[in-house]
Amino acid sequence: MLRLVGILLIMVSVAGAYPQDPDASRQSDVYAIYSAMMSNPPMVNQNAIYAIVILTRPAMAPAISGPGQPCITPKPEQAARWVEIMADYNARVDKPPTLLPLLNIAKPYILISQEEAAAFGAVHPGMWPPPKDPQPPPPPLDPKFDGVTSIFALSDVWFSKDRTLALTGIADSGHSQWMLFERNADGKWVNVFPARECRMVV
Repeated sequence: MLRLVGILLIMVSVAGAYPQDPDASRQSDVYAIYSAMMSNPPMVNQNAIYAIVILTRPAMAPAISGPGQPCITPKPEQAARWVEIMADYNARVDKPPTLLPLLNIAKPYILISQEEAAAFGAVHPGMWPPPKDPQPPPPPLDPKFDGVTSIFALSDVWFSKDRTLALTGIADSGHSQWMLFERNADGKWVNVFPARECRMVV
């Protein structure tokens, strides 16, 4: 009996020593960045509650420069990592992720689909692009939109190989922009500025 207990303890110890799932680690960084960005969005917003949708390409895409590249010029100390970010971007830009309710922000928020965003745009012209084709009168909005006056759209997050520099994008009905985040010495993600950036006003 004692031998069996000893074997079980060893098995648990070895299992606990396995490295962290890289996908889980990446997801943790993605939502830490989203949380940092949405705790203080770059555009003025008076919503009582945030409505957030994933940003698809090319609809509402942040300003781009050149052949589909983000409109950012990195600082010299960011240049090597920026090349790695662009490799990640080019590999995954056409594969928008699914948003999960993992944001850690003070403001209440809801996650919505592209269809719900379009329905909101039909009821509130000018706040979100409505469907291009003629549509029947929109039905009443879901009550979960009470207090929502505009919608935030978030892009995916793209990383340098060492996961210390990251690119993401944010848009609302008025403008969109790219944002850079860097992991500081405390392990927290903070917004940093490139040498040059541009924004798109719609």
